Amino acid sequence: MELRQLHDFLTVAEELHFGKAAKRLSMTQPPLSQQIQRLEDELGVLLFKRTKRHVELTKAGRTFLEGVTRSLDQLNKAIEAAERAQRGEIRKLTIGFVGSATYDILPPVIREYRNQFPLVEVTLQELSTPDQIEELYQGKLDIGFVRPPIRSDAIISEMIHETECILAIPRQHPLSQEKSIPVSMLQNQPFVLVSRNIWPNIYDDVVSLCRNGRRLSKGPFIAGDHQLY
Repeated sequence: MELRQLHDFLTVAEELHFGKAAKRLSMTQPPLSQQIQRLEDELGVLLFKRTKRHVELTKAGRTFLEGVTRSLDQLNKAIEAAERAQRGEIRKLTIGFVGSATYDILPPVIREYRNQFPLVEVTLQELSTPDQIEELYQGKLDIGFVRPPIRSDAIISEMIHETECILAIPRQHPLSQEKSIPVSMLQNQPFVLVSRNIWPNIYDDVVSLCRNGRRLSKGPFIAGDHQLY
C-alpha cells in the first residue's frame, strides 16, 4: 500500500464522484479507478459501491476512511513538526523568571515570541535566580530571566535590561529631610531587604556598602519626594 493510494482513496471518498476526484488529482478517471481497484484488491474488501450515476462508501469503506483520516492527520502533524525542527522551532518552551521581570521585561518578550511562533507551547515558572540556575543545569528550563551576575561557564548569559536600585524611607523618617544621603548615613539603620536566598548578590552588595560606608555605585535613590544621589 502506497501513500498515493491513500490520498486517492480520500479524494474519491470526499467527492463520491470519480470524475471530480480525478480532476482534483490532476489525472484522468480510468487510472484513478484502477488505483482504487488495486487498493481494494490489496485490502480484500469493497470500499465503494459504484453505479453509472452513483458512488457511495461501503461499511468497510467508511471504517477505512476513519482510519485513513486519522493516519494522514498524524502524518501531516509529523511533517509540520519536522519542518519546525529544521527551522529551529520547538514545540514547547519552558521559561523561568524572577518576580520583577513580570512588570516590564517579560510581557513584551512573550507577546512577540508568540506572534512569531504561535504553535509553540510556552510555560512560565516564577523562580529565584539560584533556583533558575539549578533548573537550567538539570535541563528543566530552556531559558531564564535572572539577576546577574551568573558565575558559571556552563550557562551563557546576556544583559538585556538594567534597573535602578531604590532606597525608600517613610516621609517621617529623619533622613527624608536630607537633600543628599551618603551611604555612611545608612549604617546602623534597620533595612527591609529581599531574602539572601532569593537575591544573594544585591543582599551582599547592600550590606557591604552600608558596612564600609562607601557611596552606592548607581542612583538616583528615592526617599519620599526627594531624589537622593
